[in-house]
Amino acid sequence: MLWGFFSSFAANIAGVYNMILKFMCYHIVYLVMIKLPEYSLIVVVLLSSCSLPSRGGKKIYVDFFAEPPTDCVKVLESRDARALDDCCVWLHFKTCPKEAARILSQVHYTRIKMDKRSMDLEYPALSTADESIISSDPPKWWAIKQLGDSCIKYEYRHSGKDYIQIVYMSVDSSEVYYHDIAW
Repeated sequence: MLWGFFSSFAANIAGVYNMILKFMCYHIVYLVMIKLPEYSLIVVVLLSSCSLPSRGGKKIYVDFFAEPPTDCVKVLESRDARALDDCCVWLHFKTCPKEAARILSQVHYTRIKMDKRSMDLEYPALSTADESIISSDPPKWWAIKQLGDSCIKYEYRHSGKDYIQIVYMSVDSSEVYYHDIAW
């Protein structure tokens, strides 16, 4: 019970930290536009692509879900938010049912079972977007259809925040695609 509280707290801190950085950056842009409108275009361009420190997949996992008590987690792919105007974190990992249950106990997710058709509607094809450009498009490796004929979608919308956590999990709880969205 206490572990769930602390791991949920850590995940919320990571999201809040990202939102604070964005707020500060946008506040600076707003002040410059009011006080020095002749420089506003330059500031907007510079700050819209302010780089965030890069985190590896394991660090992203720990920041959102805390350190796993077992060694069954293997991060396969990740893409961190790369700038203040990048909305998304993408994570793909293998896990075990015990760790999956721990992750899902951290917040109150809504649960939807998805069949192949609904998975296809959600993400119809692999992304062809240029990944060097910041966008909300999923990375090229994002393929929830690889979870099988069906999967479970868990979604949590943080109340009072523009922040959503989505977990696409295989039916046997052994594989996860995680999408974190803050705007």
